[in-house]
Amino acid sequence: MFSLISWNIRGLGSSTKQQQLRDLINKHEAKFVFICETKMQGINNVFCSKIWNIRELEFRSVDAKGLSGGLLLLWDGSKFIFSRSCSNRNWILIEGSFGDSSDKLCICCVYGDRSLERRLAMWNELRSLKASFSSPWLLVGDLNETLSMEDSRSNRIYNRGAGALKSFIDFMHLGEFPLQDCRFTWANSIYSSRIDRAFAQPEWSLRFRFLNLTTG
Repeated sequence: MFSLISWNIRGLGSSTKQQQLRDLINKHEAKFVFICETKMQGINNVFCSKIWNIRELEFRSVDAKGLSGGLLLLWDGSKFIFSRSCSNRNWILIEGSFGDSSDKLCICCVYGDRSLERRLAMWNELRSLKASFSSPWLLVGDLNETLSMEDSRSNRIYNRGAGALKSFIDFMHLGEFPLQDCRFTWANSIYSSRIDRAFAQPEWSLRFRFLNLTTG
């Protein structure tokens, strides 16, 4: 079974948030955990083991800048055999294989910047990596982008941002996971929108049947 948790946690330093994350990992029997907005620097093995105490824990992280940003991707190294990775402030990309197969796959975990220009640059950066990371891709995360009017209760859509994301999806031949349990993935007192998404190339659906997305 493939299970990945993606959470914009808005700060991983508190013991309360860490316990909530541990509870989610246990509830979903996670194999991968992607956290954005850690708001932390210098994350190490000792800290990661406090979050997820398994024997073959592996991780990649990107430091926060000041009090914003920061990414952390954890995975069970007994299930996923790591080959290589690359990252920047908005994404972590890893390539490897699952223990029962030699076929390599890519997992790209994304945190879309609030800046439209930086989001546009991010899709171009990831597009340029396809030649060197040519294994089938899965892309998941908080994209900070809606694709259509139906993705937002306010009916707001940023045409340039949506167009760039659609172009990237087409270029990568990605199919979207269905959202199972609700219409939106983010809300405040005024707006609701679907900005957390998951996509994969067809080989992922052949490898793991019934891939879908839930909110909790």
